Amino acid sequence: LTLTKENPALNELMNSSIDTITEEVLRLLGAKGVKSSLKRIVLTGGSARMKGLQEYLHTRLGVSIDIANPWGTIDYDARLKPALIANAAIFTVAGGLSLY
Repeated sequence: LTLTKENPALNELMNSSIDTITEEVLRLLGAKGVKSSLKRIVLTGGSARMKGLQEYLHTRLGVSIDIANPWGTIDYDARLKPALIANAAIFTVAGGLSLY
């Protein structure tokens, strides 16, 4: 996973953290016995938009990796669609709380 060409040290640090999280996900899925039935994982938050993360996790975990879209069931002005979709992952908590 290459996040930036300008800062290889940052890539190494981020990859180490992502690998640790990925290994823990694999361990937990195996321990709970759900790995074989898992079909997809939905990422939320601003980090979900990291370039290459979806593909990397798909390769490592072997399941579909999607980015959450909190606007899927909310009516909004069509002119807002490009901005809302581009920033959907960072609004998942706010979108959920607005329905509360």
